[in-house]
Amino acid sequence: MSRHGDYGYPARHSIRALEVIAHEGTKCTAVPKHLDDAMMRCSPNLNCNNQLCTAAETKRLLAEDKRDDEARRFALALLAAAYAQGDELSTVAKHQARMHYAVDGAAAVCAHDRDCSCTEVAVRGAACALEANERTGTKVDCELTVNDAAKRIELRPRANKDATPPN
Repeated sequence: MSRHGDYGYPARHSIRALEVIAHEGTKCTAVPKHLDDAMMRCSPNLNCNNQLCTAAETKRLLAEDKRDDEARRFALALLAAAYAQGDELSTVAKHQARMHYAVDGAAAVCAHDRDCSCTEVAVRGAACALEANERTGTKVDCELTVNDAAKRIELRPRANKDATPPN
């Protein structure tokens, strides 16, 4: 997928190509690879009502407004192409769901630090970026554990804040 400028916005012809792939149901090996990218699978542009947009929602949103911002349009076109190919999207849906999990412990971890890296938004993003089978991660100020069954992210202060986190 080509991009224009240094801003990472997808080129219009990439969006149009994805729309054609979605409409025709053409097989394209690049679609699952791009959708599984951590930046894409955690994108709020794939989100409808606090979950992954359904095939019907995606199709409706693409048809509604051709002037939508390019990042949103690219994400929706990519998702529509994945749906049209019959791709299994449960992993992407799990990542999107993690963006809305309750966060336990953020107030205690960040109580005395205005520049704390463990805000609820940042922690949800970190949880989303983990691989679907991963349950633990590390930020500068905290360690997080994802509980998909309970739809919660639990935080603990990081034991050794001076060491560089692995992710």
